[in-house]
Amino acid sequence: MSTDKLASGSIPASPEPEQVRQPTALPCPFCGGSARFVEYYDGNSFIECNECGAEAGYSRPYEKESEMNAIAKWNQRSAIEPSTSVSTEAQNEAKL
Repeated sequence: MSTDKLASGSIPASPEPEQVRQPTALPCPFCGGSARFVEYYDGNSFIECNECGAEAGYSRPYEKESEMNAIAKWNQRSAIEPSTSVSTEAQNEAKL
């Protein structure tokens, strides 16, 4: 490719790289407090609630992008299963 084509502008410029969006930690599932990324001196890291101290999303030093991994793990929520209550009939049978 000649430099004349580059200088004349006939070759389109490279598109700007898309900015990578840093994930944001969801509020604490227990108290609703804000969460922060914590990294120990040995490289282990996790997300901790600023209000109640709940911890989750542990990442190891060998993991690439440990903060993003920890946030992704913290943000993962399990569906809440409806509680199963013991029927009145079963309670009465248990008393016998």
